[in-house]
Amino acid sequence: MAEALGKANSLIAAGSYDAALEVLNAAIDADDTSVALHLHRALAHTELGHETEAAMDVRSAYQINAEHAGFTLTAPIFAKEKFKAIVAQAKPAAPAAAAAAPAAAVAAAPAPTKYKYDWYQTDKTVVVSVLMKNVKQEQIKVQFEDHSFSVDIALDGSSNYNLDLDVFGPILPAESTFKALATKVEIKLAKRDPVRWPKLEGDGTVTVPLPKMVSADEIAVKKPKNWDKLIDDEMKKQGEDKPEGDEALNALFKSIYSNASEETRRAMNKSFVESNGTVLSTNWSEVGKDKVETKPPEGMEFKKY
Repeated sequence: MAEALGKANSLIAAGSYDAALEVLNAAIDADDTSVALHLHRALAHTELGHETEAAMDVRSAYQINAEHAGFTLTAPIFAKEKFKAIVAQAKPAAPAAAAAAPAAAVAAAPAPTKYKYDWYQTDKTVVVSVLMKNVKQEQIKVQFEDHSFSVDIALDGSSNYNLDLDVFGPILPAESTFKALATKVEIKLAKRDPVRWPKLEGDGTVTVPLPKMVSADEIAVKKPKNWDKLIDDEMKKQGEDKPEGDEALNALFKSIYSNASEETRRAMNKSFVESNGTVLSTNWSEVGKDKVETKPPEGMEFKKY
């Protein structure tokens, strides 16, 4: 845990929040009882704009050990105003002092405990967390359907906890899972379609549109051109009337340029001008990084006049 926490701390300090999140996710999957891991993941989520996920981790940290969470949050890394605002909203309110009951009043029966649940999503999954401590895996039963799921948790000495929800979009029951953690029961719903849900609940009939598919023509534009084939085709087009010498070379370059993408044209122009006519490149990712140096033919020397 200490190693993962140190690595995540360094990544957060360097602004590598996605990488920090990967480290923290793996560490929390292995040990869900660390206050520091949850708070660091909450910070990474905050920096990435995942406010719901950040709030869930803050609540988990306070559920594990409220005193330890409060102490950990005094570290300088947690001093950013946006994160402090999320902590202020997410942390549990201090219990109010109970008013003294009249002597003659009859003691009321304790109200049944209510358990909260939260949710967040990625492109592939929706994660619902029931905030309930020390539940064992064998106490949980979850039924997944195409547009809904139901949770039944056996509680000691009381009636079961039930949660039945119709969800916004279709899910894949066979790929959905659940597990008991130290501070919560986590239900992962596998999305059928990789799109964002505007809310968790639906009426069980919503069809989520598939994302726009990329056409074959769009994919073809992104593929690198086969310049050898292009040259051969151009020479075949010219047939027996093809030019020779410098005229043929210029005609070839003109043909390549006219059939090239905008990025390739930029590469050709930049390399030719900056190298004083000694380099002609079609690779923008290479020549776009820096100035193209002059490279005269072997045995020759370039001189400025």
